[in-house]
Amino acid sequence: MKAIRTIAGITAAGVLALGLLTACTPTDEPTPKPTESSTSTPSPTPTPTAAAEPASDTDAIAAGYATAQEYFRIWDEIVNENPADTSPIDAIAYESAKDAVVRNAANNAAKGYTVKGNVKFTLLDGQSYAAPARGNGVTESEYGQPILYGCVDYSEARAYDKDGTAFPPPNPSSVKVEVIARFFKAESRWAIISYTQDLESTECAS
Repeated sequence: MKAIRTIAGITAAGVLALGLLTACTPTDEPTPKPTESSTSTPSPTPTPTAAAEPASDTDAIAAGYATAQEYFRIWDEIVNENPADTSPIDAIAYESAKDAVVRNAANNAAKGYTVKGNVKFTLLDGQSYAAPARGNGVTESEYGQPILYGCVDYSEARAYDKDGTAFPPPNPSSVKVEVIARFFKAESRWAIISYTQDLESTECAS
């Protein structure tokens, strides 16, 4: 994916999703390992229900997409209700995927910005695929790392400054993103490990 530039200046898109990060596609086990403790990046909290290992490309994309939907739902919940507390995202994301949420929420909380409404994530046809999930040079799950390409639509979300004045709607209102999910076989769960926006693409523009 092309290098991504962070949006400069104050825009609705910046308030809605400040975490515009350049991320490379991980092919090996992310750092820190989810099962290890870390003072800088806490491990995601395991989900209550054990997930089945994907048995095909189709299974992996479907499970990864469901995980991504939950990721965006929690992100919306944080920025809509309490941007000072990003702990709910720990259950489903880390590394650049978690950083995007934390940076977005911290910026909004510090400047008194508020957000109302939810984003919508949809997949682009025929672009997503599943790669092997690898750890320590060993394939842990043949279809365990789906790379998802889709559009995040901000048209139903509005951003406001500290005085309650609405920012102009983002233009374009929909942006192409790459979301990478990961199946952790030892823990039978899914998480989002990478989130990147492609601001140069016009595939999602409306």
